[in-house]
Amino acid sequence: MVLHGNNRARIPFSHDHRDSSSKKALRVLQDFDQNRIGNCLAIPRSEERRAIYIRTLECCWCATSFGEFSVNEKIFSYSIRYFYTTELCDIFRIHFANYSAFRIKIDQEFLKEVFTNICHSFKGCGSFTSRNSEWFNNFLLLASHCALEQNTLERILEEVNDKIKEGWMGSTHYGQLEEFIFGQFENDTLNWHKCLDLVLSFLNLFVENKAKLNDCGMAAESIFPMILGKIQRIDATHKNLIIDFLDTIHRNRKYVCVFDTSEIRRFNKISESSPTPKPPLNLKNFKVKAIEIRNNPPFLPLIKALYQSNNEDVKEAIKEKLQDILNNRKKYRQTKASSKYCAWLEELAEELNK
Repeated sequence: MVLHGNNRARIPFSHDHRDSSSKKALRVLQDFDQNRIGNCLAIPRSEERRAIYIRTLECCWCATSFGEFSVNEKIFSYSIRYFYTTELCDIFRIHFANYSAFRIKIDQEFLKEVFTNICHSFKGCGSFTSRNSEWFNNFLLLASHCALEQNTLERILEEVNDKIKEGWMGSTHYGQLEEFIFGQFENDTLNWHKCLDLVLSFLNLFVENKAKLNDCGMAAESIFPMILGKIQRIDATHKNLIIDFLDTIHRNRKYVCVFDTSEIRRFNKISESSPTPKPPLNLKNFKVKAIEIRNNPPFLPLIKALYQSNNEDVKEAIKEKLQDILNNRKKYRQTKASSKYCAWLEELAEELNK
């Protein structure tokens, strides 16, 4: 393996925790890193050189799983830089499968500074680059296993909230955020009320017409009901935002994307028998609809969680809004488009009235 320039050496990596391979690997990694040309959070251009990093780091994580090695700031930082998130996930799946209570003890100021730097590194780009995305996800993955203090948690949530408000979060980022939240929920010393800011920013994406079609639906079905279940105390001052959210996702059909299979079958029969095919644009739209048929009611778990987390005044407003949508279903694009969705909504409305 090429370590630096024309110097070549074989690194005797071993996963046997009985020897000192992890410490030797870390020394090699540090020496290699000091000689590497490039700025701080940059993955080496050569895949062969990147492989040296990840092979070395895996030795360190393996030794950590046996209690022979403690994760330090360098290992934490290097892991963010050089792993792809899928690779890092594999390490935790393989080496820490039986260590659900595993916690990385690391300097809290270091954690805050690293995540702030990651988030600020793409501030002027307007969106995530693939490399920014890996750093962001890698940090959240590692932080989900850290022993966090309250002010560190709040700093992380603030940075994530900024990304939600700016519309830069995609499905993979929401998914990793869910892992982070889930990984920290067992820490009973933490106050999770700041998570409410994430939910409110998410709702605002719809009201301000900044929501991404599929990403937001996926997030709504998983992470935000979980967060609301933990908080259960939304202030009544947010009533208008919640009602506007309900109105927006039903008026704008793209946000829910539930279509009846009968509609697709009918279109296919017309297309097959028609001597003059439909214009390409219409055909494309129907293909998208076919892909987006869902077997479960999107957004309704979030609506239910919003209802359960509010006071009686807001609960009543939510029920009235849902009933208004059902009573005027032909005026709302989503309910007009799908009888299946109407049935789901009726079920929810009945459940909330019990």
